Amino acid sequence: MQELDVINVLEVEDFLINECMYVVQFAAGRDLRPGQLGSMIHTLSNWLSTSDNLLIIIQNKIKWADTMSELDKKHKK
Repeated sequence: MQELDVINVLEVEDFLINECMYVVQFAAGRDLRPGQLGSMIHTLSNWLSTSDNLLIIIQNKIKWADTMSELDKKHKK
């Protein structure tokens, strides 16, 4: 919670649900048939891109929280 600069568990839950879980719409196990490999590669590439974007969002939120923390410390001094 401190790293994400949120004040309660509900905000953490909202972040995880809205920014992490709802991005993944469904998953199903199956074998690939001939000709489906390209589609699977495309789907996995999209998933990777979404995951990378989510990581960037989290890292930016951590940087923002660090900045706010430093500003707060300076303000208190």
